[in-house]
Amino acid sequence: MATSASTISEPTVAERLAEMEKQLKPKSEAEKLRDTILETLAELGSRSIGDESIKFVGTEFRIPAMLEGRMDEAIAYLLEYKEQQETITAFSSGVMPYRPMDGAAAFDRAMMALFGTVGIGKATVSFFGKRPPQRRTIAVALNKTLQVPWGEVKFLPLEATFTLRSQTTEIGELFVVDCHAPKKYQAAIEGIFGFIREELDKRSIYRGQAIDANAEEPAFIDPYAVTKDQVVYAQDVMTQLTASLWTPIRHSRTLRSLKQSLKRCVLLHGPYGTGKTLAALLTAQEAVENGWTFILVRAGQDPFAALQTAKLYGPAVVVIEDIDQIAAAQVGGRSGISLILDALDNAQDKNRPVICMMTSNFARDIDKGLYRPGRIDAVVKVEHLDRLGFEKLIRVSLPDHLVTGLDYDRIAVACEGFLPAFMTEVIARTVMYAVARLDGRAPKVLKTEDFEGAAEGVRLQLELQNEARESSRNGPELEALFAKLIQGGVHEELRQTLVKMESENGRLVPTANGKVAVSVQ
Repeated sequence: MATSASTISEPTVAERLAEMEKQLKPKSEAEKLRDTILETLAELGSRSIGDESIKFVGTEFRIPAMLEGRMDEAIAYLLEYKEQQETITAFSSGVMPYRPMDGAAAFDRAMMALFGTVGIGKATVSFFGKRPPQRRTIAVALNKTLQVPWGEVKFLPLEATFTLRSQTTEIGELFVVDCHAPKKYQAAIEGIFGFIREELDKRSIYRGQAIDANAEEPAFIDPYAVTKDQVVYAQDVMTQLTASLWTPIRHSRTLRSLKQSLKRCVLLHGPYGTGKTLAALLTAQEAVENGWTFILVRAGQDPFAALQTAKLYGPAVVVIEDIDQIAAAQVGGRSGISLILDALDNAQDKNRPVICMMTSNFARDIDKGLYRPGRIDAVVKVEHLDRLGFEKLIRVSLPDHLVTGLDYDRIAVACEGFLPAFMTEVIARTVMYAVARLDGRAPKVLKTEDFEGAAEGVRLQLELQNEARESSRNGPELEALFAKLIQGGVHEELRQTLVKMESENGRLVPTANGKVAVSVQ
């Protein structure tokens, strides 16, 4: 409401002198720095707001031309404008496409960089009494944590209260910052929002790192837990892994220039003990060394949430272990893997591609229709080592002086059909046999006969594995995975489809209590 001219009292001479003295008093360096920061933020934030009622230009300000010659109305207008600028107003950054704790870390960095302080956590009052301000300890790198603010944060320089929160969206929990402050700080607050977005875009704690599939707060993985030179496969396996999986990561720019799609789905399959998990860690190394985000989905974790995270933090590689555990699941006539491949398609972005690698011990459980290129693009079978693989594994596992003069052809014959895990056991037994033969003394050299003897003992174990019958290889794990997804409310559409299903062998079956049973023939 406009204030009439008659109610406006002129300032006294003393008040005018005090105001002039205040303006002439030199500012401290800290005050000058604060004003510079606020001016910069206001300039940045003013690009996103449109308040043109009063403009400050140089050493003057401009008011609407319609008030020219109407001094009383102009004064009333300015007083009303001043009151409006002091009004506490709600501002929001809107949903930022980053996981909540990534946003909290960016807020912490942004406020420290701008003001040297994050602010004071604000206590909240509930039915159970007063709760202290929130500070969360989060992982920001492997073996490195940081305490970040969460909830309400009081920030005195802007007379503001920021609220850091998460919001549920179709791609999971995302970050939001709300703020209540006098409207006069709107441009500065919008500038802070912009600075936080820039921090997230340039210095996200997750992008380009190796993380697991936890949707809200991913954990970091050490991709160098394995040494690349000590992972041994048959030569044809290395060739296929390099061409089908690692080349798109290493040479994405070249492939783009040749108009080749970077979206890939590679199935790595073979029996237990072939080193499929090691291939995942090698892929993690390739990813982080080339600026890709690596996301590991272990058995029982949510592959759909991982693909959502990949969409946020691409380019990304998602490795889903033991995919056969959901291969038999049927939802609305579609297999669990088919749904994952659909989610992979939806995760694609022109500038942020997503590659998927799946591992399986039982590739025959996968619907044959999914093996066409465009769904599963490449299949890499990992089995026993070849002649060169045996030699390389022995050489990287033992000191040079122990393996001088070995007949690797004879060792290859003795170990024919051995998987990498079994060959590793052969090497360990060979050393122990030699130490036992020498009554505890360290051998100067190992003999070919030592390896042949050890291989004979290990072969029985391999034969038992090959003969062992896999009974109920999907049941408990499959039930646990899908029950977690459905009962946790992660995929409502999946749940609604499941309740319509009929009981079939090898498929998920909803029960009367709302849980999920698994029938496996």
